[in-house]
Amino acid sequence: MTMMASSRSQMKKHVLPNRSKAMDFIDGEKIWLMGYIQLAHLLAIVFHYAGESISQNKEGSSMVGQVFILLKIFVYYSAHFTVQTGIIFDDCRENIVDKSQVMAWLSYEVVAFYLNIMAMCVFLLLSSCKKFVSIRERIGFSSQLRKTTDFLTYCKEDIHWFCMWFTQIMLCILALTMKVKSHEDLKWSVGLLFTRHILELVVLRQVYFNSKFEIKSYIKLIMAIIFVLNCFMIKLFFDLEDDHSTWWAPIMLHDIILHFYVFF
Repeated sequence: MTMMASSRSQMKKHVLPNRSKAMDFIDGEKIWLMGYIQLAHLLAIVFHYAGESISQNKEGSSMVGQVFILLKIFVYYSAHFTVQTGIIFDDCRENIVDKSQVMAWLSYEVVAFYLNIMAMCVFLLLSSCKKFVSIRERIGFSSQLRKTTDFLTYCKEDIHWFCMWFTQIMLCILALTMKVKSHEDLKWSVGLLFTRHILELVVLRQVYFNSKFEIKSYIKLIMAIIFVLNCFMIKLFFDLEDDHSTWWAPIMLHDIILHFYVFF
């Protein structure tokens, strides 16, 4: 009996280290990671607007404003590094971790960070093929800034809308690949979501790469259709939640909230 007990303890010593990361995640670390990344978003927002307000204030110091911007970047980078290292493990994934909506949210959070960088690269590629003129310049507020400032600084007020759209549509494609693993019935929510993204592509083409900034009547109609579809997708989200959707429901909710943010 003593030999059996000692052999069991030795087996645990070899088994537990391999499973400790997964077990910690299941036992409560996933909640800590969710709270950690939410706090990082909040701090990043605070540092961003604090830095912007100090830099724009005549009595403020531009150097102090840049310090706040650096703090924002540091907090965001460190948070994503912590979350990414916390969700990378192979144990207990099938039928346990991969069925957790928390794992879905954290996975999307990490991937969105890299997709945002990719979105800026795609925007630069498109702007090299088709000349981009900022909305401010097209309505006469920033004449000839394109020739005197860095391009990313020149288009910083416009590029984030494109980055949000690109990141979100790529996240939706990722969610569909995860659907194969979880075998969810997505019904016709996929068709509505991607129909809306295609309509948004028409709007982006008109807004970003048109020689004049003008919202034509057909663009207003498309935006109204997008808004109606977004409202209808709220019901589809709750239907997916009733069906215990793991990977598709979170991305639907993320997409819905993002579009209400864009509209309002």
